[in-house]
Amino acid sequence: MRPWESLAEPAGWGGSIAKAVLAKGLVPSGNLVISNRSGNHPLVQQGASLVTDNQDLVDRSDIVIIAVRPEQFASLNINATGKTVISLMAGITAQAIAAQSLASAVVRAMPTMRRWKSSSPLRLGIVRAG
Repeated sequence: MRPWESLAEPAGWGGSIAKAVLAKGLVPSGNLVISNRSGNHPLVQQGASLVTDNQDLVDRSDIVIIAVRPEQFASLNINATGKTVISLMAGITAQAIAAQSLASAVVRAMPTMRRWKSSSPLRLGIVRAG
């Protein structure tokens, strides 16, 4: 298991978080795993791995960051039992996230720097080292 696993889209909050994590050296690019249904992502060129199965990423993560548009959440079928989920979605309650994902803990974070510019969903998961 890699110490850090991530799921990200090229544009939007998740992609920005993944880029910043790499730029700041918080995670080596070889430890960043991105899940994107399009099957490609620019961070792969920097050494990140890519998966198209969100559950695969969740299974390898202790913390999962969900950064999809709220209307995309209903179709995000993940089982995050025993995981902490951090949500960047506006308008979706922690209770709804916990009920759908089965997460042990849910944290809601609300970034406000810019608006979504992509319709591609993005999720970011992080595994603790050790």
